[in-house]
Amino acid sequence: MKPNLKKRLLVVVAHPDDEVLGCAGLLLDNYKNGGENFVLYLNNGFQRRENFHVKRIENQIVEVSKLLRFVPFVEEFNASEFDIYPQRKFNDIVSKYVRTVKPTIVVTHIANDLHLDHRIVNAAVMVACRFAKNSPVKTLLEMPVISSSEINPQFNFQPNLFVDVTNYIEIKKEAMEKYVDEVESMKELRGALGIEGWAIFYGMHINVKYAEAFKLVRGILT
Repeated sequence: MKPNLKKRLLVVVAHPDDEVLGCAGLLLDNYKNGGENFVLYLNNGFQRRENFHVKRIENQIVEVSKLLRFVPFVEEFNASEFDIYPQRKFNDIVSKYVRTVKPTIVVTHIANDLHLDHRIVNAAVMVACRFAKNSPVKTLLEMPVISSSEINPQFNFQPNLFVDVTNYIEIKKEAMEKYVDEVESMKELRGALGIEGWAIFYGMHINVKYAEAFKLVRGILT
């Protein structure tokens, strides 16, 4: 049975492009089914990279948000330096957005992603979405992000929820192309071929052409 996605969906990620690689199809499917989408980036780009321009990344986020039909929120923790901050800072920020957005579905990185930034974000989401009286969050999902999750030697992602993205795969590839620097840095994994390859692989799990995969951490049928 396909889950009811006519909900307020909040995706919490470390950096711009994670939302495309992990759940572009889910965002589009939720929008198509009448839901509302929000994406929280805890960093506005990759400041350590040569020729980094904040404005360019901001423009790319706007373009991607229009394609994938979501409202973006951007915080400015230093990229690749998340570990210099106390974990509670991330916990507090994510909790603030959960209280403000009041999402019924929250999606974030898998707990054993290779990137420390992604693991820190996961930990913050788990705190912000813990069992609490009157919490709006009914469904909590983890997603792998191509080029950071699967290259971990300890990658053991075992999905138990899938979304058919056959109708959205071309938009997903188009959205990723907006993040020019990210695609060029790892074109084989983040480019169209990598995106399509993983979508085919997960599609085989549910007998569709293309799919995205998630781990259901917690869910309440409503």
